[in-house]
Amino acid sequence: MTHGDASQAEARDIVLPPVEALDGQSPEVLIAVATRAAALQAAAMAQLALARTASTPPAAAVSAGRALPAEEAAARLGISVPTLYRRAKSYPFARRSTPGPRGALRFDEAHLERWLAQRRP
Repeated sequence: MTHGDASQAEARDIVLPPVEALDGQSPEVLIAVATRAAALQAAAMAQLALARTASTPPAAAVSAGRALPAEEAAARLGISVPTLYRRAKSYPFARRSTPGPRGALRFDEAHLERWLAQRRP
């Protein structure tokens, strides 16, 4: 069994309901499911980011100056995108792509990785 086969087997062990289970559900249930799915996706992406960083030499792990979109920054932080936006003013790696309060938010990859490294035990 190759590494890819093992990963696919492990992924099948995680029990998720079929998509059809959403048919006929109330909006409240659909919102709850979507929220949980987003949290699951963010956690999976964070684990992928950690695995990539752990397997990459430190000099190559962070590309200096790269601006991350909110989805990728949130995944690395293990939080949802709405939470990332709510907390953006408190993050030193958050930058507006254009001046002013309505500029698109981007997150400096190198700064984010340094910030995370300072918080890891």
